[in-house]
Amino acid sequence: MNTMIDVDSARNHIVEHIARLPVERIPLSEACGRVIAQMVLSPRNFPHADLSAMDGYAVRTDSQAGGLVLQGESAAGHPFQETLQVGHCVRIFTGAALPSGADAVIMQEDASAETDSVSFTTVAHAGMNVRTQGSHLKQGQIVCDSGHKLGPSDVGVLASFGLTNIEVFAQPRVAILSTGDELCDLGDVLQPGQIHNSNAQMIAASVRTYGGIPTVWPVVRDVFDDVRRALELASKTSDLVVTIGGVSVGDHDHVSKAMTKVGGDRLVFWKIRMKPGKPLAFGVAPSGTAMIGLPGNPLSAFVCFHQFVRPALATFQGATHVPVCVTLPTTNEIKGSVGRREFIPGKIAMSEQGARFEGPNRMDSGNSFQLMGVSALAVLNEDSAGVKGGDPVLVEILS
Repeated sequence: MNTMIDVDSARNHIVEHIARLPVERIPLSEACGRVIAQMVLSPRNFPHADLSAMDGYAVRTDSQAGGLVLQGESAAGHPFQETLQVGHCVRIFTGAALPSGADAVIMQEDASAETDSVSFTTVAHAGMNVRTQGSHLKQGQIVCDSGHKLGPSDVGVLASFGLTNIEVFAQPRVAILSTGDELCDLGDVLQPGQIHNSNAQMIAASVRTYGGIPTVWPVVRDVFDDVRRALELASKTSDLVVTIGGVSVGDHDHVSKAMTKVGGDRLVFWKIRMKPGKPLAFGVAPSGTAMIGLPGNPLSAFVCFHQFVRPALATFQGATHVPVCVTLPTTNEIKGSVGRREFIPGKIAMSEQGARFEGPNRMDSGNSFQLMGVSALAVLNEDSAGVKGGDPVLVEILS
């Protein structure tokens, strides 16, 4: 397909060709960062009983006149077993269950305790300083649904249910193939005219960050048969093949042709109306393995990963990638390219005036050092010629 297509259409094409991976059961202790494959319902009410939210005294609101007789104590894990009598109170601590008959807690700062009685400087009302049964979660309430990526706090919540194992989607196996005679694998000695294959490490780290299992293959020479052979082998052992470089129209760019050969003419597209990242390939191997060809320039590869590979990784894991976008003023002028959607790497800068997007002074898709510390992308639509410093711009947060 030689006609250029827009970013959203390209992304939709890719996602439509990705199938969810099987479900596997793993220990909850290993589930952080994984996408859950089951709906989780609260097994009971939380809290399980009316609990004190303060250190103080449990009282009956129908009996507060004068000093109250101290009847006993209720602590977390050691509840008071009797019924609170009229004219009495119970010493209680944060998290402890309210005694039967009590309906409020007066905090200890408002209490004055004598030998066998307690007087108060405030009048309690029903429910005061009480975490009522089921106020956090009701039994049967949906806690999280399939497709939710688990974070540390989510693991803590599920652990509070006593869960030891959880069903999650399998992690996609991603083969990363870099092409280019100028590239040198890490650990090898640079020869004249060579550079280290840093892009592969960047993409591998990105794959790992978003739930995939990357395998960096040795650099593939700029020879058509070598590229084709590497694609064939990688597609048989991986869920996704990501290539870097060789997707343009030069004499030594073989990826799109090799993808067409491997996929039996199932090359879906290879030109996108975007900057950076115009040359991008997508194909499907006979095994059903998707193949995404990223440009070789570091900035282009980085941007294209987030726009196309990251949604594919989410789809494999039963989730949907929805970019988090905000509108922020810029710290400097940003020039656009009318006719192509443009992505500008940068950071969110904080000042007394609030958050701002801080981009590079000059864009250079071959300058990998511009990517150091990047946490966001400014997005200019196809009809935008740019924005002036201080003007608002749409910003995609790379969370």
